[in-house]
Amino acid sequence: MNILSLAGLAIVGLLVLALARQVVPEMATLITIGLGVVLLALVVDSLGDAVDVLQGLAGNAGIKSDYIRVVLKVVGVSYITAFAAQMCRDAGESALAAKVELAGKVMILLTALPVFKALAEAIEGLATMAL
Repeated sequence: MNILSLAGLAIVGLLVLALARQVVPEMATLITIGLGVVLLALVVDSLGDAVDVLQGLAGNAGIKSDYIRVVLKVVGVSYITAFAAQMCRDAGESALAAKVELAGKVMILLTALPVFKALAEAIEGLATMAL
């Protein structure tokens, strides 16, 4: 899916949304959420190629695949969190959006813990070698 297709779909969706707001205002939020989900699904479908390239580059650089996996998960959680929070804001639920963002931050911390642990162990190993 290229950006022109995504932009075209968004513009058509906006036109439908503008018409729906005039006729049935209650449906506007549902249309916005539905359009957002469709756009997200189309973008996620394209991400597989980018993940493969990043994993290949990391392998060539000698970076452990576990670390790349953590980085990709963190990026994924942040994108999904931002998307969900914005959908909440679009629906007029800013308090819920804040909770979604907090949950995303906690999930990022939990996902990154193995990397922090490995870093702490590496620093500890360097400290014992220096003594």
